[in-house]
Amino acid sequence: MVDVVVQSDFDTKDFKYGSDTKSEIVMRGGGQAANVASWLTQVGIKPYLVARVGPDEMGDLLIRELDQFGIAHSAKRINNAKTGMVVVLVDKSGERTMFPDSGANSGLGVSDLPELKGYKIAFISAYALINVASRAGVLEIIKKLKTAQIKIVIDPASVGALQALPIEEVKEWLKLADVLIMNEAEAKYISNQSNLESAIDLLSKMVEIVVVKVGANGAHAKMLSTATVFASTNVKTAIDSTGAGDAFSAGFLAKYLSFLTHGEAIDLMATLRAGNELAGKCVAQIGARPLVAAP
Repeated sequence: MVDVVVQSDFDTKDFKYGSDTKSEIVMRGGGQAANVASWLTQVGIKPYLVARVGPDEMGDLLIRELDQFGIAHSAKRINNAKTGMVVVLVDKSGERTMFPDSGANSGLGVSDLPELKGYKIAFISAYALINVASRAGVLEIIKKLKTAQIKIVIDPASVGALQALPIEEVKEWLKLADVLIMNEAEAKYISNQSNLESAIDLLSKMVEIVVVKVGANGAHAKMLSTATVFASTNVKTAIDSTGAGDAFSAGFLAKYLSFLTHGEAIDLMATLRAGNELAGKCVAQIGARPLVAAP
């Protein structure tokens, strides 16, 4: 996806609807899974990205950026489709509001997968499941990943997107995961709980590991019947929160992969700290990707 980031010194409620609001605008590569992949390269991981682009200049731009980061990818060009775009409004607090258009990414399926030998983890953005044009194909992808005994990590995407679907159907998708990574609002919405601790307890009955990000405060995690752990952050000021959750996921995944690769017990506190560290780097800049591509 292409992110068009519109940053303003105003609160969102003060935007001058129907007129002009002073802002700074930048355009960068985005898309949840692509953001995660780009941050993974910053910690020495070489991921493969399943994605599609349109036969347009935006698609060319994204492919060049993926190549600069050293991200292997399918990046199929879909005729009669445009490259996906997201307009991101960022107010003076650093909070963002997004307007996504999936474009060519609609319709992902098993044919987009690489040879699966050697892969241990697959990160899946639920945006691809929420999109009715991708849903059947992504469910087939998950089935194939499970057959290959690859751990599945799902990010539920956003409450706004999830609310358009029956919650029980959403839960059935999420139960396919080994790990869920979400924010506090998503955890409370999916569990139908107003208390975060209760939400985490209920969600931990669905999957092996539940991770809940609580913004600049840090993140909680719970695994099976173990106690919930919490890791705080050192973030004082956020310039732009766009992509912070994706950077967190990358840090978490890198540490999680290390434990799986070495056959070690999962240290949840270590995974949360790794996630917080990358998220802290992300919010200190504008945009959802690292500013400097990996060699």
